[in-house]
Amino acid sequence: MVLSESLNVTWGRKGNMDLLESWFMELKARGLSEKTVERYKRALSLFTRYFGRDPRGVDPKKAREFRRFLMSRGYSPRTINTVISALSNFFDFLMEEGFVDGNPFKQKGLRVKIPRSLPRPLSNSEISKIMSCIKRMKTKVAFELMLYSGLRVSEVVKLRKRDFEFSNGLVRIYVRGKGRKDRVTFLWNSKAIENLKKVLEEVGDEDRVFNFKEGNLKEIARRVSSKCGVKFSCHTLRHTFATNLVEMGMPLEYVQKLLGHSNPSTTQVYAEIRLKKIEEFILSLSK
Repeated sequence: MVLSESLNVTWGRKGNMDLLESWFMELKARGLSEKTVERYKRALSLFTRYFGRDPRGVDPKKAREFRRFLMSRGYSPRTINTVISALSNFFDFLMEEGFVDGNPFKQKGLRVKIPRSLPRPLSNSEISKIMSCIKRMKTKVAFELMLYSGLRVSEVVKLRKRDFEFSNGLVRIYVRGKGRKDRVTFLWNSKAIENLKKVLEEVGDEDRVFNFKEGNLKEIARRVSSKCGVKFSCHTLRHTFATNLVEMGMPLEYVQKLLGHSNPSTTQVYAEIRLKKIEEFILSLSK
């Protein structure tokens, strides 16, 4: 089903197609990625399937009913909050266009609280097992960049040779990050630097370093996990990088910069890991 065709209403001087396409173009103009735009489209599709009416009939009470509906269908808190954010953005756009007078999705307490879970970092022995199961050098380097530089899998696959700068025993990496937010991170593991140099020798300056797509790399991680008997994902590698830095005493604001977190609260979970370690140590003293 074409998303715009799911809205069988006309909202004034513009038809549905024109209005929705204008919103999608506005999202792209703001720098949102294709992935985010697709998530917003899916959110709008859920909205129209539930209400099946002119959005001008949606008030704060109906927005809360919609949230309860999503919860009853088993959607995760994170997914529900993404839907709410998308619809809040959409109603802001409708207000600018003069189609609605208010935004029912911009009300206090509408978002679902997300329970915080502490990510389990990989141990040194688990890292050794994983790396020993990877035979292809390019794959190993891709994993090492997530593990020792904190890159997202989506960032690794975009890297070009010119994004690396070698200096004083470390590598500066210029990253095209999430939401088109560029940043700089570093690689200082000597073995990983040695492996990276071998891979870059075979790549032209303007060429992409890796011929993987994001999904390919995630699938390789699943296969390696099964083969070596260590449960992990690409995101586990990035978690391990951050956790190790915090446990070594790096200030959270530095970790935030290296990870590319725009919101400090996203990085705060790693501070909780440190507190948990301290608690475990104190408990061990009392035994």
